[in-house]
Amino acid sequence: RGWKIQSFFINNTVKIIIMKRFTTLFMAVTACLPLLAQTTPDDEVTFEVNQITYVVPDISKNEIAITDCKATDKVIIPETITYNEKEYTVKAIYEDAFYYSDATSIELPNSIDSIGKHVFSSSKSLTSIKLPEKLKYLGRDAFSACSELLSIELPETLTEIGRASCRERV
Repeated sequence: RGWKIQSFFINNTVKIIIMKRFTTLFMAVTACLPLLAQTTPDDEVTFEVNQITYVVPDISKNEIAITDCKATDKVIIPETITYNEKEYTVKAIYEDAFYYSDATSIELPNSIDSIGKHVFSSSKSLTSIKLPEKLKYLGRDAFSACSELLSIELPETLTEIGRASCRERV
């Protein structure tokens, strides 16, 4: 026995039983998602440099993404980071990386082409930011509730802007 989901149904009774089992499974999996989101796969390398946490999503590439920032005041992210004698290019900023950050200004390298959702959200001290010239994607609510940020210059390379990216004051 076990969970079996079929793509066809013989009658409504079978459909209801399968849907109930699926709903129970779905609720159980959904309850565990926050725990799964906080774990790092064994082959993923995470490290910190100057109060900024980076992750190497694919060990076969020399690219990294920012996952967290505890730095304050002026934050300058370099285009490359050397860790364990290997040089990595900073390519992305993942969801919530600067959420509630105390940074007042942030300079991002032109190598970054993707900024996830809620990345700078609620960074109440943020007054200025320089977005990368090669940025293609800006996630939803990226700058929401940044009450001190009065303007953002968007690069011409931007092809997708998430919903409410600049909500509340910007």
